[in-house]
Parts: sequence; structure tokens; C-alpha cells
Amino acid sequence: QKILNGSDFLRQSQTHYIPIKLLTCQTARHKNYDIRLSCLHQQYYIKHNYKSSIVIKIKSFCKFKNYCYNVSVLILGCILVKKFILNVDDLGREQAINRAVLEGFQGGILKSAGICANGKYFDEAINSVVKSCDGLGVGIHLNITSGKSLCTDLAKLTDEDMNFNNNFFKLLFKAYNPKEKEFLEEVEREFRRQIEKVLSVSKISHIDSHNHIHAIPPIFDIVCRLAQEYRIKYVRTHFEKFYIVPDIYKHMNKMFFINTAKKFMLNLLTVFNENTVHKYGLKTNDYLLGLSYADEMDSRVVSYGLSALKYDNITVECIIHPCRYEEGTINNRFDEYLLARNPKLKNKIEKLGYEITNYVEEEN
Repeated sequence: QKILNGSDFLRQSQTHYIPIKLLTCQTARHKNYDIRLSCLHQQYYIKHNYKSSIVIKIKSFCKFKNYCYNVSVLILGCILVKKFILNVDDLGREQAINRAVLEGFQGGILKSAGICANGKYFDEAINSVVKSCDGLGVGIHLNITSGKSLCTDLAKLTDEDMNFNNNFFKLLFKAYNPKEKEFLEEVEREFRRQIEKVLSVSKISHIDSHNHIHAIPPIFDIVCRLAQEYRIKYVRTHFEKFYIVPDIYKHMNKMFFINTAKKFMLNLLTVFNENTVHKYGLKTNDYLLGLSYADEMDSRVVSYGLSALKYDNITVECIIHPCRYEEGTINNRFDEYLLARNPKLKNKIEKLGYEITNYVEEEN
């Protein structure tokens, strides 16, 4: 709390900028705090985004020139809690993914999943997984790069058989190409149809996307606008801090270098997208795990990734793509399934000070 006294600070019809330094030693990258201004028995509330300090813009509330009074500024809700959200992408695309979520949910770490509205096994995911896993946070995994569209006549997104035919870089080019004016309209139309399909059978806790295509800023703006319209509070952003897992085999392959380049690009795009999140009054994760070691995720990756974050009051989302194959296949996707059922990892996460949660519990 900081008290400002006297007419030297505030005068009629003047605007003053009052810097207030946060006292917490380590804070999140973009948390919102409620600021309460009390003046002449009236209260004024301002929601402000900060990084290392807050600057509050105050217009004089006093009608009398040189009238002396106090303005108290109280930072509310400064509770330093670390949150960890393990989220499965691609629910509904494969039976092995549906099976992995259904069984992995029992491990106590996996509490969130993003469902593909155009997935081949969407109905099975709703009826067998979502309805059986009480407390599972269900997000929507927007998809315009794989499978068939829900809308017809999407000339910029699909072929004549309604199959999506663009990858991330084609979408990036079209999003910034002034000659592709119809492209973003088609993207919004398909996203809207996918959101409404999921909302018809389940609440949506958050939005993410297949192949991270919503990280493209013009597309991200559409996603945030739709999130605001449909009252979906959380949208994923993609800032992953640098960390290394001491395992040479995870680095001696081309995927690690591809993932590193992908992480660098997504981190850069996040700088722009964070402002869009706040423009629409939405919320997002502070950090992400699962980019550098995509398709190489296991318990060690999660442990080292979380240990690298020396901050309080953060929300960390970790992406996995687990599969539990009926025929007993063992591969990297199966390792991600084991990750969700690992009691030692659960203890490690809690020992690091994280609360295991999902976006539904965050909102509540």
C-alpha cells in the first residue's frame, strides 16, 4: 500500500502517473492484478497488466483546487501459487489417444485435454472419455491442417474433397498476404463451426490448436475474438524457457534441431500474441513445456523443464500426445502415456511447489 498526500500530487483536471514498484521478488510474466483506488470515500478499480512495476494513471477526482486528500493504492490478490497443467492434445483423433486419456486420468497428473471437433473418434471421446472422467478440463483443439473440415466451400483451406491442405507455413503466408482476403474469413467460419460443435456436448475450458497454427498473429486475433464471444476464458500461448535434459540421445537427432527452431519462432510470436490476450480480456498460461522435446516427452523432461522455472505465481502448461495401443505397441507416444501415470513424477511436481490443476479449476 502506498499513500500519496497533498495537492502537490493531484490537482483539478490534471492527469498524474504514479509508479508503484511491486514488492514480490519473483513474479509471473504477465499476470493481471486488481488495483483499488480509494479517494474521498469512493473506490475506483483498475485492472492493469504489469511486468516489473505498475504505473497507474489517475485523473483528479477533487472538484476543489489545492484540496488536500489521500489516495491509497492497494494491490489485491497477490497470492503466490505455482500451477501445473498437463494437457493432452488431439483427443478424438485416434482411439489410442482416447484410451490414453481415459486411463491416464486415473494417475492424478492428467486433468486437461484438447478435443478435435473434426476428429474421426470425436463421438467416442465425448461418450467414453469426457463423460467417464469427472473433473477433466475439456478444451478445444482447433484444427485446419489435418482431416476434413466441418464447413463446406473452403477454397482457401481445403481441396475438393473437403480435406485440409495447408501446413503451418502456408497458413502463415496466407495470413499476411493482402491478396488472400477471403482466407481469414474462411478460418473464422471453420473455427466457429468447430467451437459450436464442442459446445453442443461439453463446456470448453480453453483453446489451443493442432500444429500450433493459432500462434500466427492474425489467426490468434480471430481465436481471441471468438473466445471472448463464446466466453472461453483461456487461450494457449507458446513461451517456453530454455532448458536442457542431460540425455545425449534426445539431442542426437534431427527432431531436436527442428523443435529448437520451432520453439524460437513460437516464442517470438508469443511476444505479439500476449498483447492480444489482454486486449480481449482473456487469460493464458505463463510458460509452456513440450516444444523443445516434442515427441520426446517423458518424466525427466517435465522435471527438468519445471526445475528451470525459478518463479512464483505462474501457470505452466505441459503438452503431451500420449497413445495407449490396444496391440501393445511401445514407442515415444506410449512413453508419454506412462508419464501421465507416473506417481514419482506427481510427487516431484508437488515437491517443486506446483499445484496440479486444469483451466476449469483455475477459473473457479
